Order: sequence, then C-alpha cells, then structure tokens
Amino acid sequence: MYKYDALVQNGQNTTHPVTVLDTQHNDSDLKNKVVAEPHPSFHSAALPGRSRNISLALAALLLHIALVALLVVVVLVPISLTSSGSLSSQNNTLYITGITVIATLATSFTKNQIRELWLRNVDVRLSRGDNPGLANTYWRTALGVASTRETMGHWDIYFTFLAAALSTTAIVAGLAASPATRLVPYEYLLADAFDYSCVKTSDSISSAGNSWKLSNGSYLSVGVNYQFCPTIEPLTLMGTMNVLDPQDYGYADLGVAVRQAALGAPGSIYSTLNPPNSIQLVSPLNNTLDQFGASLMSTSTCAPVLTSNPVQCSKGNASFSSGYLTIASDDGSCSSSLYVGSNPSNNGGWSTGNMCSRGAVGQATVVAAGLNSDAYYAAVSMGDVDWINEDYNDSFYPLVYGIICAVDTSTAIQLRNLTLTFSDPFGQSRAYSRVLDADESSPCYSDFQGTPISSVNDKLKAISAFGPWQLLPYSFFELIRPFIQTTQLIASENTNHSLWVRAPPFAYANSRNALEDVLGVASALALARTTIVGGSGADRYIGSATIAYNRIGIGKRLALLYVLPSLTTVVILVWLLATTPRKGLLISSSRLVDLCEFAHRGDLHSTS
Repeated sequence: MYKYDALVQNGQNTTHPVTVLDTQHNDSDLKNKVVAEPHPSFHSAALPGRSRNISLALAALLLHIALVALLVVVVLVPISLTSSGSLSSQNNTLYITGITVIATLATSFTKNQIRELWLRNVDVRLSRGDNPGLANTYWRTALGVASTRETMGHWDIYFTFLAAALSTTAIVAGLAASPATRLVPYEYLLADAFDYSCVKTSDSISSAGNSWKLSNGSYLSVGVNYQFCPTIEPLTLMGTMNVLDPQDYGYADLGVAVRQAALGAPGSIYSTLNPPNSIQLVSPLNNTLDQFGASLMSTSTCAPVLTSNPVQCSKGNASFSSGYLTIASDDGSCSSSLYVGSNPSNNGGWSTGNMCSRGAVGQATVVAAGLNSDAYYAAVSMGDVDWINEDYNDSFYPLVYGIICAVDTSTAIQLRNLTLTFSDPFGQSRAYSRVLDADESSPCYSDFQGTPISSVNDKLKAISAFGPWQLLPYSFFELIRPFIQTTQLIASENTNHSLWVRAPPFAYANSRNALEDVLGVASALALARTTIVGGSGADRYIGSATIAYNRIGIGKRLALLYVLPSLTTVVILVWLLATTPRKGLLISSSRLVDLCEFAHRGDLHSTS
C-alpha cells in the first residue's frame, strides 16, 4: 500500500492536492505514474518560509571539539585527583557518577542536534513537494522509531547516532580515576660513622692490629670490640644471610631483602631507627613515611655499597705442636695461636683466628686454623674436596687445616643508586614486601643542582674491612657451619663428606667458595650498620621518592582511542552543517504543529 499526492477537482471546479491510497502499484510504478510537481494552489497556501537556527548544532560541535582536546590533554599531561594515595570508595563512586551524568547529558544534547540536522533533509523534500511516502523510512530512522530493516536501509543515519552514543563510554573511560605514580625530591642525611670510639684518628698508633697510617702521618684506628660499634653487628646478623637462594637476595635486614647489587647499603636507608648518638638526625625514611604513608611506593637514592666481595682466601700453613694450634700469614705480620692441650680428643674441635690491618686503609689479613672436626669444617668452607677425601677420611689425627684471607675494601666500596621498593608481592623475594636493589648504570648526585659524587671516605673502608673480626675469636668454623655446608641432606654423607660442600650460587658473584662469601657478607653487614649505630656528623645525599596517587585517565598512548567517538562526531556535525540547507524551508518535520498545519492547508488525509 502506498500513499501519493494527486490533483482532484471539487464541487467548485477547483483543484487541490490530496493523498491517494494505492494498493496495486509498486515503487517503480509510482515513480513512473506520480508527478511530483506540487500544485500551484499548494504553493500559494504553503507555510511561510523558515530560516532554521543552527546555534545549538554549533554548540554541540564546539562541545565535542572541547571533549577531544580534553581527552588528548589527560593522556599527555597528568592531572592529579589526589596529591597522594587513592580516592576513597565513596569519592571514587561520586566522581564516576558525576562524569557519567555529564557525559550522558552532553551526548544526549549532541544526538538531538544530529537528529535535527537529519530531519532538515526531510524538510527539504517536503518543501519541494516530494512524495512523503518515499521519505517515510528516512524520517522514521532520523526520529529513532524505525524498524531494524528500515534502519539498515539508512545505516548512515544510524552510524551518526552510534558515534555520538559511544562518546558517553569514551568520555567516562577516558576521564576515569586511574592509579599513577610521581616522583618527589627525597633528601636525607647519612649518619657519619667517624665516631671517636668506633673510628678515630690520632697522632700515635693505639692498636697496631687495627690501625692504618695515613698520608699525613696520623693513624686511623677501628674500635673492633666496642658493643655499640658497627664491627660488633655481623656476629648477631649472620643469621639473616641467605644460603638457599642468594642469587635472589644476599641477606634480610630489618625485614628488607637486600639484593646482591645492594649488599652493604646503609641500613638507615631502609630502617626507621634513629641513630642513637646523633640527636640532630632522624631516619630519613620516617619523615617520608609520615608524609605519604601507604602511598609511598619506593625511594631511590645514592649511597655507598660493597659492590664486590673484598675477601680472597687460600689454604695456609697451620700447625699443632706442644698443645698449641698455630696459624700465621706468609709474611708473619698476622698470626693466631690457641692452647688446646697436648692430647686433644679426636671427637672435639678447636679453632683460632685473628685479623690484622695492612697497607692502605681498608686492607687487612685474616688468619684462621681448625683442629680435628673444626679442620674438617675449615676444609668444607674452602671447598677443598681433595683434602676431605684424603686426609679427613683417613682420620690421621690430629687434623689441622689453616686458611689465610686477604681483605681489600679500598676499591670494593662504591656509590650506587639504591631503590627501596615497599611492595614486591610478585617479585622473586616473595617472603619480603620490602626489597632493596641497586643500579650501577646511573650516576650519583650530592645536591639538586646535579653535583656528582665520586668519593668514598676512609671510615667506611675501615669499618667494612673489619666486619669479619668479631667472628674470629670464637669457635669460628663451628660458628659458620650453617653457612658453609650444603642445605641438602645427603643420604651418603657418612661415606662421601665432599657432598657437604656448599657450591655456588653465592651472595657475591666473585666468591670462589663459601668461606669467602661468609666473610664478604660480614663486611657488608658491618658497612650496613655504620649509619644506624651512630656517628656525630652527617653526609648529605639526595634522591627521589615514588608516590602513588590518582590521576585523570590512564596516561597511556592507547587511551587516545577514546578520542575517536567524539572526533567522529565532530566530523559528522561539520558534514551535516555544511550539506544541510538552513533557509527557505516550508515546514519543520520535527515539529508536530508544522505537520498538522501542513496537512490542513493541503487538505491531506489518509485512507486505511
């Protein structure tokens, strides 16, 4: 069934246009039979011409241009929603609700303007007298009341509304609150270990075994046996050494897993303890935690670390004579002796050890010897499988084993950029949420103007060098037994003692055996405790802290895709504004009153 315009004559011998219902012809017939020229009387009775206002359509265009700019800006420029931390659940809900409402209103307004522009094309057809039946599906699609089939026939109209509708999703997603991080300056004072009791200078030598002569003729000495000095700490901290998977972290100190590259890093970097001997100093971490709390993700700063193992050990010439267990360095400058009696038990174990300064600051010699069972542990610590298989298994008592180690921290301590991460749940060190690592590729700076730091003072070299000292006066090899033997229990241990030897990996990559690694870690632990146990002065360092906060948008280039719906809408509005007439229209098909007046003046009616 089709409706078309035709001219009929009434009783007064005048003609006027009417709508004729045709049920017998198809579209092609209508196109051939119906003349689309309006009757002159229709023109004379037509509605007055309208000039349509496009200001609202222009407003929609400007609105989406602004949205495109905003969505681009929030990708390229971080706009903070919080200074630190995340939005609360309530505030985040309010924020999402707010931008959703705004986006919905903007999209609804834009769709109305697009619909208005599409309907003007219907107005053009009606104004020039086109068959209304042919414009029906076009008109219904523009109004959004068309069937699916009709809509598919005018997919271009449907697409323009779809682009505008998707703008709501894009705006909400593009402006949503997202987690982000930012850097803030992080300055701290590193406690100076140059305390008079722990490390001191004097004009005369006070203790030859732990002093170095400086270039100015004075002597630098280390207080190795004071209970409040860093050199006492390794004895109580050896239990934190990681022998299971040292390639992950070398030791765990104060709940922080210290990775290989950061061994020996100042404990004050990751500790909340204040140096007891320096009331003007507070833990730099405390201030930052007080300010940012749980939003503190990590800190990065420059500090000295023990970058490589400063200890190298070799087998020494130990002896047991007249009840004395004795060991001496090759040049005789360092020795140790212990009286154990003339007939020691074969089932017992004894050890003796000493440490002596030599050469430049940071250089020292370690000598140690074991008797009977301690001789076995000494050989195991050195990985001396040949001695274990030949001497120990043959049980030629008394068994003696000696070691001599050269210590040199003068070049092993270097400055590194350290990063303390406060949450590493998916990292390798899963047992610890705080992890300290170092980056040797980045330079260190002493101030915010970028002054580089390149020197390490003698006090650090001296304290680190004497880190192993506290282990030696005790039953040394029995003491370090948990760290020199393999952690795997071997069923054949009684017949093949060489299987007890701990093999790599070690905490230090340059460690050749377990003994070197244990002594190297002891040096690192002493260095780490330098800034916690105190000092009277301070060294100034700078760095940065990574803070978690909420920003607008995700800040990734991928988020530029959210611009597409609004950008497409801009193109659509420009095209519709450029191609749609704005003047000389006889009716507005979007106005019901115009349609009624149009029908009345043309005496249009329909038949069903």
